[in-house]
Amino acid sequence: MKLLPAFSAVLIPLSALINGASGEVIHPNRTFKAADVVTIQLEALMNNNLPQPDEGIRQTWAFAHPVNRSATGPVERFSNMIKGPHYRELLEHISHDIQPLESDDTVATFAVEIVSRSGRRLGFQWVVARVSEGKYAGAWMTIQVSPPVPLGQNI
Repeated sequence: MKLLPAFSAVLIPLSALINGASGEVIHPNRTFKAADVVTIQLEALMNNNLPQPDEGIRQTWAFAHPVNRSATGPVERFSNMIKGPHYRELLEHISHDIQPLESDDTVATFAVEIVSRSGRRLGFQWVVARVSEGKYAGAWMTIQVSPPVPLGQNI
């Protein structure tokens, strides 16, 4: 893997990736870059209950890599995991910052910092990988998200 230089956060609003807030789930495809996948998922979790309850969790599940799905699914089990102690702070968080760490043609790792709605600053390592076969072959999907690490002072 090659090391990527740090640069300002990837800021692609979810609305720029779809036509308005139609409530339709965005599905993986080859046109999305690795950073787009992380952005789509974080924006969805930030707005989890729009346009309907847990829509953000369903959107995040849509970009779960098949390997990740086999470990965390089905979607109901995944939802319980997101609402559990490790990941619940991602739901309805206030802000996020995405920084690339490493990348090659098959795997990309990002440092993600969020500010939760309770004001906690938390860090995650977000790993996406290209799917090698099947329906989403060639698309970037999330293969792993680390448990959160508290970062400095809360706001």
